[in-house]
Parts: sequence; C-alpha cells; structure tokens
Amino acid sequence: MTSRLAASLALTVFLYPVMTEARGAPQAKAVAGRVVNALTVGKKAPEIAGADLDGRPMRLTDFQGRVVLLVFSGDWCGICRSEYPYERFLQELYRNWPFAIVSVNSDPDVASAKRAMAANGLMFRSWWDGAASASGTIATAWGVDGWPTTYLIDANGTIRFVDLRSEDLLKGVKQLLAEMPAGRGRPGTPQN
Repeated sequence: MTSRLAASLALTVFLYPVMTEARGAPQAKAVAGRVVNALTVGKKAPEIAGADLDGRPMRLTDFQGRVVLLVFSGDWCGICRSEYPYERFLQELYRNWPFAIVSVNSDPDVASAKRAMAANGLMFRSWWDGAASASGTIATAWGVDGWPTTYLIDANGTIRFVDLRSEDLLKGVKQLLAEMPAGRGRPGTPQN
C-alpha cells in the first residue's frame, strides 16, 4: 500500500464517525473540516489537563521535550487491544529515551481502566475521559469519535503523525527520536 493511499485511508477512517454522526446533514462537511484543520499534521497539539487514573494532576505539556504517543483508547475496543503489544514494545524499547506514551482512556469507569491497563502491562499514565458513549470532554475537544485514535507528537509539541498503527507506529517513533539532537536525552540510534 502506498503511503499516500494509507494516509487517505487513515483520514477516511478518522473522519467516518464525524461524517456519519451528522447523518448527511450539510454541517457534516464543515465539522469534519474543522477537526482536520485543528488537529492535523504540522499543528501544535492542544493542551490536555486533568487528573491521571491515580488522581494526580497531569498535563500534556508535562511531556514537552519528549516524543509523545497520545492514544485515545479503551479496553472495550478490540482494535485498541490489538495495539497493546506495540505499546508495550515501545514502552520497553525506549524506556531510557525522551519518549512517553500517554493515553486518554474511555473505559466505563476509573477502576475498570486501571485494572485493564495493569492486566495488559500498560505502564504509562492516562487520563480517564468517561465512557466512550458519554463523549468525554477530552475526546470531544480533540474531535475524537472513533477508537483508537493516535497522535504522534514531536519534542516541540507538534503533531507529526495521526493514526499510525502497528509497524508504521514503530517506524514513526523511531523517525522522531532520530530527529532529536543528541543533547536532548537521546542515548544513540533508536532501534526497532
């Protein structure tokens, strides 16, 4: 699959819920356009602030200076679960690098989210955003209507990739880490 086709497919998958939610209403195209314009590659990632699953304050900008994988996910989502091995691999491989995974969890409640993350070996911090059916405030602010949705953000806080999966995600993280100057906590050439 060509990268152009893959990008087009990813954009279609990203926008499908937005477009179908309005059920053909004239405003659907405008809504989709605002979402893409606000959160597309090359734009600064908007701030997320709130408490993590343990109740500790957490902001997306706390991770500035690192490559950040932001994952909108929930254990109820089969596709989300299929990405867990890649997330575990990344958290282990780049544990000594300026890299962080943070998530916005949409499980039914905080206790369920904590249990699922622990049971699946996901050791990164997460906000709980309410059950997916409740359209949580973080997901709404980011225009997320489909799970999983991922944003790969560079050390400067700029969105560089949207909805990478599996091997493409590994390559994207490696690329962004390789672009960082050696003096920014970069131990060497990233692997995968």
